[in-house]
Amino acid sequence: MKVVGNTTAKTKLDVPELVKKVQENSKKDIEGNGWQDAADYNIDEVIPYKLTGTLPSNYAEYETYFYEFNDIMSAGLTFDKMSVKVTVDGTTLTADQDYSLIVHSDTNSFQVRFENLKAIQSVMITSTSQIVVEYKCRLNGNAVIAGNGNPNTAYLVYSNNPNQSGGGDHGKTPEDKNVVFTYKVVVNKKDEENHSLQGAQFELRKIVNDQDEGTKIDTVTVTEGTKFNFKGLDAGKYKLIETVTPSGYNTIQPIIFTIEATYDEESDDPQLTSLTGQTEGEIVFIRKTEEREDSLSTDVINKKGIQLPETGGMGRYLIYTLGTIFVLTALGYTVYKRNRKHTEK
Repeated sequence: MKVVGNTTAKTKLDVPELVKKVQENSKKDIEGNGWQDAADYNIDEVIPYKLTGTLPSNYAEYETYFYEFNDIMSAGLTFDKMSVKVTVDGTTLTADQDYSLIVHSDTNSFQVRFENLKAIQSVMITSTSQIVVEYKCRLNGNAVIAGNGNPNTAYLVYSNNPNQSGGGDHGKTPEDKNVVFTYKVVVNKKDEENHSLQGAQFELRKIVNDQDEGTKIDTVTVTEGTKFNFKGLDAGKYKLIETVTPSGYNTIQPIIFTIEATYDEESDDPQLTSLTGQTEGEIVFIRKTEEREDSLSTDVINKKGIQLPETGGMGRYLIYTLGTIFVLTALGYTVYKRNRKHTEK
């Protein structure tokens, strides 16, 4: 090509783009629906994902067009192949007819493959069309606790040479990464002298929408040991209830605490930036990073002795009743002694 004078050359090799997002469950009902690059969940909860792919501006120049979503999940994510939904500009496509879903259980990955986008007749596809893949995973027991979280990456493979058929030259987009975090609380049971204390049992409830009693969650630990692990928790408000108290000790009042976490919501490599436990009482949570797990740890102390009933509640009536019994007993004894003296005379 001979260039005479100043000339601006514009490439025709426009390429598709891929955007991958995960939905934060605490933001589902607000504007934007909480689609971001990181989120946090309880173990066993279902996590929605969304892949959005675009097409090149010269899409019309192709006779056939190969297009494939590739998604790779970490071991803490269980893919639900029945949840996959594929749309083009809002129109739902049909599996096996318009595209193929290929699941690789050995690598915990899957592909949504279009051998030829040009052959799809159920919707008109143009260079401005958006192809969306929505699916769900379950956070399973292999999930990484806090730390680097549970990543999930995706990329596109696509035709990139209009002079060849869809089976010819292919390009690949950069990988887009999302991360799901989950957390752990460790309760160390101790006595007033800071010694480990056996014989307790706890129940953990999650408080949603400021419910007083909260909802019993699946990660309740029952043990005769001195360390209680509540693993796989979402950020939010919780109530810790002592359901069995060590013999000779007073039952603690329920502890209400909040797990607070911050992480990169928009990032190429989302990171957990802070993790704290907040409570209005004397309980203090300390973040501890071990070899494989990152947790919030606290000591819960039982005290010996008689615990007086609270004033202003049912305890008030107990005090009144006991007081009345003591007074009547004293009066009865005084009358008895007086009558006895008269009898002796």
